[in-house]
Amino acid sequence: MDKDKSTFPTQEIVKKEYSLLWQEQRALIRCDHPLSEEEVRLAVQVARTHSIPISALALVPSGGGFKLYVTVEGVLWKVHNDPRGLESIEPEVIQWASEENTGIAKAKCTITFGGGRRFVEYAQHSKAGELDPASTIDHITNKCIDLALQRACSVAIGVPLPIYQGE
Repeated sequence: MDKDKSTFPTQEIVKKEYSLLWQEQRALIRCDHPLSEEEVRLAVQVARTHSIPISALALVPSGGGFKLYVTVEGVLWKVHNDPRGLESIEPEVIQWASEENTGIAKAKCTITFGGGRRFVEYAQHSKAGELDPASTIDHITNKCIDLALQRACSVAIGVPLPIYQGE
């Protein structure tokens, strides 16, 4: 399941994101409200500190304010650009969700870097834990795979922020 690296911004594009005017940077951050200059500058500082693209950030309403997240795309970008050299991302379904097992899926994901350094994480998701009651069995299994991938990436690269799984 190696994501096509061409869908991620290159190091040069990320450097350009850092040098844009704050008004242009504001358009790169996922957020449903107009961001202030202060909010944009804070997000850019976090992106620079953790070497992630500005376009990999999301500001989400939380408790009267906003919380900063890194997007799934940002986490994958960081894995693909890790100096250890990504060798593979291997998701595996351990148990497919089905009506017989009450919609419970189990998966694992292994990320391997150069030199054989491996990170393995597991996830479980069920129809009972899904917020959308109309979710299909396939959706449950796919979400479980995504969760295992996110956990493996998080452990492999030390994700500095919570991961945003928005639309």
